Amino acid sequence: MLAILRIVQFENPEDFNSKVLFQKYFTIKDGEIMVLGRSSATNWQIPDPMASSTHLSFKMVGGMILINDLNSKNGTKLNQVKITSRTNLYLDDVITLGDTYIHIDADHTPLESRMKLRSPNGRDDEYASETDWSSLTRPNIKIDDVD
Repeated sequence: MLAILRIVQFENPEDFNSKVLFQKYFTIKDGEIMVLGRSSATNWQIPDPMASSTHLSFKMVGGMILINDLNSKNGTKLNQVKITSRTNLYLDDVITLGDTYIHIDADHTPLESRMKLRSPNGRDDEYASETDWSSLTRPNIKIDDVD
């Protein structure tokens, strides 16, 4: 089982249709732990001054992805709500740290994994969001196509 995560920064973080400054796709496999942050010692280094050196971690267990903020200075949000403990992720969830967005990518994640990551009734916990992320989750841009 594996899932694909999309990390993206926009020129104007409030406008998901603005120019893409940075974009990358990463995979996470069952049993893996991946650490993301500004440091080159992390698995996924991101160029965001608002991110901590080691900002957050992802762990895939039994086909489910867990996210954990690693006591970052500026915090991590899941669907616009600050996370305070290890939390399950579902397809189309959006993680925000600084000006960087991480999206659990339904379009690129293999079908077998998509079935495990799909929330049975939509997210119905404190991280449920009414926000329309369609501009972010269905972009008309190519992988790594940055000027």
